[in-house]
Amino acid sequence: MILVNALEKFGSKLNTVQSPSRYLGGEYGSLIKPHAKNDSLFNVAVAFPDLYEIGMSNMAIKIICNGLNKSENIRAELVFAPDTDFEQLLKETDTPLYTLGT
Repeated sequence: MILVNALEKFGSKLNTVQSPSRYLGGEYGSLIKPHAKNDSLFNVAVAFPDLYEIGMSNMAIKIICNGLNKSENIRAELVFAPDTDFEQLLKETDTPLYTLGT
């Protein structure tokens, strides 16, 4: 698993995309289970096939992710489809699509 820190990875290049905050994570009230060397958690990416603003207004994705995170053995994080400008930045930096939690 590759952990991506968007601020470290993209730096000032984030200023070139529209609404860069949609790619940073850190939403109020979000639960983040930390990674460890001997991590035995099962990682789940709950993906929404549209932009962040549309996905975060959908209650179903939040209910699913929160339900999965209630288990001690599961780390569920959200991921959304990138806009075309950020998709191009991902390609330029050879960065895979990543979840917002970690």
